Amino acid sequence: MATPFVFSKDIATATTIPADWYTDPAVLEAEKEHIFCKTWQLVGRLEQLQRPGDFFTCSVVDEPLVITRDTAGTIFAFYNVCKHRAGAVANGPGHRKTLQCSYHGWTYGLDGKLMNTPEFDGVENFDREKFGLTQCVSIRGDRSFLSVSMMSHRRYKRSSVQLSPKPYA
Repeated sequence: MATPFVFSKDIATATTIPADWYTDPAVLEAEKEHIFCKTWQLVGRLEQLQRPGDFFTCSVVDEPLVITRDTAGTIFAFYNVCKHRAGAVANGPGHRKTLQCSYHGWTYGLDGKLMNTPEFDGVENFDREKFGLTQCVSIRGDRSFLSVSMMSHRRYKRSSVQLSPKPYA
């Protein structure tokens, strides 16, 4: 358990937080829940997605993400997890027309829609529309930076962002 700390508004009596706050796993978990999951987190730069088909992977609060620019130029942020067996659909930065899980080859468009499911032909009651990649709550661009929100609060809608290829244009 972290050392207790009392914050003082009076600079004359102020002290720094205890050293164990930097290493205590319980403090980290509290920060994830109360700070990182509730605020915008920088994930990359717009220049990483210059062309339709560009993508990169990252992690926010231990969640694997893939950030894509589709053929229409729209930027999306998805959990980098295949809906079939939870394998990653992308690794590192790159340029592709689709994202594909290496486990069973499920293929997704850069807009997250499920496109191909090898050896699933004829499976009854399988609705492809329900198995697209899960979008993060929101992504936004600010000049040349990209940030995601992991908030699940109702007032935030899942969204993508349409940005100019030249952020200062």
